[in-house]
Parts: sequence; structure tokens; C-alpha cells
Amino acid sequence: TPAAEAKTLDLLVWGQYTTAFSGLNGGIFKSDSTTDVFDQTIASAIDQNTSDHRTRADAIAELQMPLLAEARTKLAAYASSEARTILSADPTFPAWVNPSAQGTRIGLSLDQPLALSIGEFLTSAHLLGDVQRIVKDSTMTTSQPIAETRLSATVSDSLALKKALRISLFGFARTVESNLAISGGAVNAQVLPSIGFSGSLGLTDAISFHASYQFSKDRATLSPTPQATYTLQNIGGWFDAHFPFASRDSIAFHAGYLDRNEPEGIVYPDPNDTLRTPPIFSSANLHTQSATLAFDAYLSNFHWGTSVTYFPKTVPLSAYTETPSLEAPLPNRFFGFTGVYYENEFNEGNLRLTIGPRVRLMSTLDPQLSYDPASDYYVYRGAAYADVNNTIVPLSSLDSRVSSPQYMIDLLISAEVDRRAQISMEFLNVTSAPDYNVTLYPRDGFHWRLDVVWAFLD
Repeated sequence: TPAAEAKTLDLLVWGQYTTAFSGLNGGIFKSDSTTDVFDQTIASAIDQNTSDHRTRADAIAELQMPLLAEARTKLAAYASSEARTILSADPTFPAWVNPSAQGTRIGLSLDQPLALSIGEFLTSAHLLGDVQRIVKDSTMTTSQPIAETRLSATVSDSLALKKALRISLFGFARTVESNLAISGGAVNAQVLPSIGFSGSLGLTDAISFHASYQFSKDRATLSPTPQATYTLQNIGGWFDAHFPFASRDSIAFHAGYLDRNEPEGIVYPDPNDTLRTPPIFSSANLHTQSATLAFDAYLSNFHWGTSVTYFPKTVPLSAYTETPSLEAPLPNRFFGFTGVYYENEFNEGNLRLTIGPRVRLMSTLDPQLSYDPASDYYVYRGAAYADVNNTIVPLSSLDSRVSSPQYMIDLLISAEVDRRAQISMEFLNVTSAPDYNVTLYPRDGFHWRLDVVWAFLD
């Protein structure tokens, strides 16, 4: 009860440890044939044997105290440690990747909610203070280890008015003082501000409009240039509508738009050498946009869901595009899916089943951002490429399927048993359409994925 909460202390202690061995595969590099870029038998494989061992430990202790009459103060201490060791490195594995690295983070935070009254609005404010100490080895031989102390303060508030029009507003402001030392060198201090706003307007219980804005500045401490700073800026808006017309039947619509400015990220200074040249961090602004339309219909035991996302063309910025054939903007792209699923409950709700086919559409296979598992960084690539006779060329110039629309058919099955076990199976791309499913290179093929989540405690 509220009276009891005003007199009690609540303590939470939590921890976890994970160890994992993972194979690393950089994909397939087109080096000696131009007959079929999807044929793995005529291309040389890169980095087939390398694996790594990763460990991670996390711990949290949280205490809630009734320091203020109706707002419980939350004091938390947290720590985490993570390490990685490269095993059985392939001869083609990049020499600039450190064979082992580890990092630790410890911190304290204080969260104080405040009850405010502004007219007829319901409001909830928070004051949050945080101090962190980060120590991290470099994952690259060309970078130095870092130590950073971060002091941050955040003020946030939300307002809600529930009348004829449902209005809700949220805003926050945060400042971070980052004190960074590289390889034991002099401390590089910088103040990093952030601010954000969001709001929603509900015309009825069925129709609502939303908008948000966020600006933040931070250090690129996880990059090869930890002292670099970058900015993020997002502007978004979306519309939602949900109309029930029977006991369990309904239709729903969603339309959204996102305008994003972000750092270009990790790039390679030498466009002709992605294996031996260490990547660098580029804080140049990369402007991207996207728009999404979605529709869902629930009719009896059937669910029809469909969605399409549109990405306008993006102009590459990085030094990687010094290669003339890669300087062209990324094309306009569409990604979408539609699926029909049968959903039902059996045995008094102890078995919930969902099954149905899905069709995915991609207007082009050209990627924009790919993950480099060797360095743990996302790498910007102006276009999918191939190395033919020591010359970098776009894959689309070798095979039209890379830039032509592709359709993939999937079969999805999901079951929940006795409220404990959630079992999902995905039969992906059953028709083996050309697709990207590795970091550097396209390939075709059918894939089967199995996920099992089991709750041992109620």
C-alpha cells in the first residue's frame, strides 16, 4: 500500500555470466570469375576458420528508499566486464585486429522522481545523476587503450491530459562531462549535450498522431578514434489507427516517417584493401530518410499483415568512394513483406499456435551498412563490390540480379506451450532466391532457424 511504501526499503541484486564460442566468416570474395557472382564454387572463400571466445559478466545492486513523501529515491550500483580472444586465425584474417581485448564499466546512479502539478495535466518528472568509469583495451593494433570517467545529469518530464483530446508530451535534457585518457595520456575533457521531445495527440480511442525530435552529441569511444565526437539528430512522425468491428476482429493502419542524421561511421581509407588497411572513424554527416506503411487485419483466427518501407537514395561520403565506380549514390530502395497467419489456442489456452507463409520483397540487394565481425564495428560501404583482376567493381555490373527486385518466400511457425516454452521455427527463402546473408558477398540458399525460450520459474 502507499502507506507501507513510505516506510520500506527495497533491495534488488541481479547478475549474469555468459561465455560463447563463435565462428567468424567474412564471406566470399569475387576474385577470379565473372560468370555468376552468386556461385560459391567459383569464388575464393575468405576467413573460413577463424573463431573467437567471448565472455561477459554483469551485476546490479539497486536500493529504493522513501526519502521523499510520495517519491521513492532509487540508488543503483552496476558493473560489467567483457573480453574477447581470437582463436585459430585464418591467414587472411586482418593483421590490425588485436588477438585479445577486454573492457570494464562500473557506475553509480541516482534517480529521483518528482510529483508536479501543472493545471489539469498529469505529470511525472525525473532527475537522474550518473557517474561511470570505463576502461577498455583497443580491438585494433593501431589504437591505444582508453580510460574514461563520465558524469551525467538528466532532467525529464512527461505531461498527459485525458479529456476529449488525449494529449501527452515528453521532454528531456542531458549533459555529460566526458574525461577521456588515451593510453594513460592527458585527460581530454568535453561537455556533451543532448535534448529530446516527443508528443502524441489522440483524436479518439482509435486514431492517434505522434511526433518526436532528438539531438545528442557523444564521443566515438568504441571506434579507432575515441577522442572524436559526433552528433545524432532524428525527426520522426507517425500515424496509427485501430478499428475493432467484432468481438475479436479488427483492422489497423500505421504510417511513419523518419529523417536521420548520423556519423558515417567506420570507413576504410584505402578502397582497394579491406583486409590489411585498418579502418578509421568518419564523423561526417550521413543523411538518410525512410517512410513506412503497414496494415494488419485480424479476422476470426487469421491475421493478415503487410508492410513496406521506402528509402530515398543516399549519397556516399566516405573515402571508400574514392573508387570512381562506387561514387554513384545508393539507389532508391523498397523493402516489404506480406503474410497470412493462422492463430489459435488449444487445450484451454495451454497451447498457442501461429503458422503461415510470408513473402518478402527487396527492390535491390545493394547494402548500405554492413557489420564487420572481426573489428566489432559497422562498416559503411558505398555499394556491394567485387575484386576482379585487382580492380574494384560493383557487383551489379557483373550480375543484374544484384540490382533487380527479389522475392523470397518464408514459412513461420510459433508455439507457446503451457505458458512456459516459446518455440519458433522459420523456414527462410524456401525458393533459394538470390539474397545477402553474409557480410561482404551475396549468395542464395534456403535457411532454417530455430528459437526456443523456456521459463523455468513462474
